[in-house]
Amino acid sequence: MSDLSQLICLPPAGAGPSLFRPWQQNDPTVIAPAIPGREALFRARPLPDLATLAEDIAKRVAAEITPGYGLFGYSLGGTLAYLLAERLVARGLPAPEVVFTLGALAPHRLGGGIQDILTLDGNAFWDEIARIGGTPPEILNDPELRAFFEPGLRADFRLCKTYQPPKRGFRLPCPIEVFVADRDHLVGSDSAADWSEYTRQHVCLNRIAGGHMLNAVQFKALLGRIRKHWPEKVST
Repeated sequence: MSDLSQLICLPPAGAGPSLFRPWQQNDPTVIAPAIPGREALFRARPLPDLATLAEDIAKRVAAEITPGYGLFGYSLGGTLAYLLAERLVARGLPAPEVVFTLGALAPHRLGGGIQDILTLDGNAFWDEIARIGGTPPEILNDPELRAFFEPGLRADFRLCKTYQPPKRGFRLPCPIEVFVADRDHLVGSDSAADWSEYTRQHVCLNRIAGGHMLNAVQFKALLGRIRKHWPEKVST
């Protein structure tokens, strides 16, 4: 991504910025903001809703933003990327050149993308986590680790369930590149059409191999696909 100024990356529910470390090792322009309640900010109280979280991230990254940046949002991170773009533009900063989403329902579909996992307890909750995919077996099979991670997971799913997009929301002035995996049982190809409500430009569907949560090899390789879709000329 030699013509890239920055790619700001936002993780799925239950994950943190370390998810993007393999990308950062290959490209220093990849930025993964810390998320309250996760990893480096583990002791910080999780924020109550996605709008507040987007505003918190906007405050912290605003000083780093340069023209010609892009946003990438994975699953829940897709809506968060959209909200972050809105907050950055409201601060008088340039809009992103492009927004990439992976396995991400459009904001108005977010709450209905999964069964009401918040009503599940004990093994039923973790059975659904296993069905979604992406959680290491060492966590799924260890009661102590499950107890440690469950509050954070529930907080993230609560963000999905409680988000209410405005009737007339912000429309991005840039294209959206929608990536959907061929074995994703939560997000289908029709999600690309849903995202068209959130941009004044085009939405492009990109099919890739994998499930809702890509394995490490698939996820690392995705950066190469994203490079191919980066605008040839960025704004300055």
